[in-house]
Amino acid sequence: MNKKILSGLCALALVLGSAAALPQGFAKIDSAITASAETYGDYDYTVLDDGTVVISKYIGSDEEVTIPSTIDGKKVTSIGDYAFKGCTSLTSVTIPDSVTSIGKSAFCDCTSLTSVTIPDSVTSIGDSAFEECLSLTSINIPDSVTSIGDDAFAYCESLTSVTIPDSVTSIGYRTFGYCTSLTSVTIPNSVTSIGDYAFVGCESLTSVTIPNSVTSIGESAFSYCTSLTSVTIPNSVTSIGESAFSYCTSLTSVTIPNSVTSIGPSAFGIYWDEEVSDFSKVDGFTIYGYKGSTAETYAKENGFKFVELQDDTRKKGDLNDNGKIDASDLLQVKSHIKKVKPLEGDDFTCADVDGNGAINAADLLKMKAHMKGVSSIWG
Repeated sequence: MNKKILSGLCALALVLGSAAALPQGFAKIDSAITASAETYGDYDYTVLDDGTVVISKYIGSDEEVTIPSTIDGKKVTSIGDYAFKGCTSLTSVTIPDSVTSIGKSAFCDCTSLTSVTIPDSVTSIGDSAFEECLSLTSINIPDSVTSIGDDAFAYCESLTSVTIPDSVTSIGYRTFGYCTSLTSVTIPNSVTSIGDYAFVGCESLTSVTIPNSVTSIGESAFSYCTSLTSVTIPNSVTSIGESAFSYCTSLTSVTIPNSVTSIGPSAFGIYWDEEVSDFSKVDGFTIYGYKGSTAETYAKENGFKFVELQDDTRKKGDLNDNGKIDASDLLQVKSHIKKVKPLEGDDFTCADVDGNGAINAADLLKMKAHMKGVSSIWG
């Protein structure tokens, strides 16, 4: 046989052999996608094995879009990965109640998007689904959603508020990171963990209440929240990650419960000072905690003022356990003094703010002074 022909046959065999050596199912998957990819109006779509439709790409240029619930008689169940990514002219979108999932980066970089309607049928919102939707001012996440991906709403710098439904159990990595206009957030009792960088850079956030269901606060979860003035950490929390509240320069004090057994480096009271090009401590930063606790250890190791709480479960004078002394507490002490409704047991100990074994006008005066900010019972 001619050597050139033989050589060509060998080369052909090598090529065919290489194709045969591809990972199993590779060629089939590629051909299946190509075969089922179709176009309907302004949409490219794919038909799944179950006969439902995934919107794979929006090819239109409308400012207001209502996604169809069916295409050619087939139900639309998913907004695919990257389907609307970079549609910069899109201002509003309505998702039909046939859809159960919003894919990865589905609306990422839709910089003009101000309004989105997510129906109760949606159960999952993918990673970076609405990342860098710079004009999005509010979002209503329905109770049907159980999963919100990493970076889902990151860099949505116009977002003014968000309500997380009680179907969600965790807030993932940088989910609301750098939402610089976010002033308030409601975290439901269903959430058990706040992930790393979850709210990093939310510089307009002024306060946050963490529910009793949360057991861990991740690394840098609230770092660079420079307007944050108060945070409530419940008794359910056992660990606070590294730099969790670092660079929170408006946060001057925190109460850490005994349940916390792990506090990461620079978790509180630390920020980078540009003037000295070094790390500095927040002026007057104070930690309230219990003797022998992890909170006390952290305070001493970092040179922060530590104020020992007098009771492991209740603050002196805070009879209704709401974290402050208010009119309700005063009323209970007055009722005791007038013998209308005597306090007993733990309530008596809590109301005896000067610890002399009696509840009288002196205790009442100290509570009033605490309320007015004239002096503090808690140090």
